[in-house]
Amino acid sequence: MTLVRLNDCGQLVPWRRFTGLGRELEQFLGGARGVADWRPAADLVEAEDGYHIELDVPGLTEKDVHIEFEDDVLTISGERKTEHESVEDGYRYVERSQGRFERSFRLPQGIDAEQVKASVERGVLRVTLPKPEKLKPKQIPVNFN
Repeated sequence: MTLVRLNDCGQLVPWRRFTGLGRELEQFLGGARGVADWRPAADLVEAEDGYHIELDVPGLTEKDVHIEFEDDVLTISGERKTEHESVEDGYRYVERSQGRFERSFRLPQGIDAEQVKASVERGVLRVTLPKPEKLKPKQIPVNFN
C-alpha cells in the first residue's frame, strides 16, 4: 500500500517524495550531519532591564539542554532523542525533528554571566540576561526656569 500526502485542499502533493532530497544531497556533498539536525524557533527581545531569549524545546529535559556564556556570546545547545520501537508489519512516518542543535547569540559587552537565569515552562526555554548599568537608559530631568 502506498500512502500519498494530500494538501489542505485535499489535492495530491506529487513532489512530496523530493522533500528529503536537499538533506541527502548535502550529506552526499560532505555537509555536516549531527549539529543543526533541527533548529528550535527562537525569539530575542531587548527590554529596559535586559535581554530575553525564548526557544521552543518541547520534550527536552534538563539533561538535554546546555547553556554557555563566553566572550559575550550565549550558546544554547542540546539534543532531542526519539525512541522508536520496531514496526514489523507496517510503516513509520515521523515528522518531528530530532538530533542535535546549537544556537548562538552575540550580546553587548558587560553582561555578568553570574546573573544569567534560565528556566523551562510548558516547553519554552526562557533565558534572561540583565543589562549592565552602563547600558540601561538614563532618565535626565529637565529643569524649566
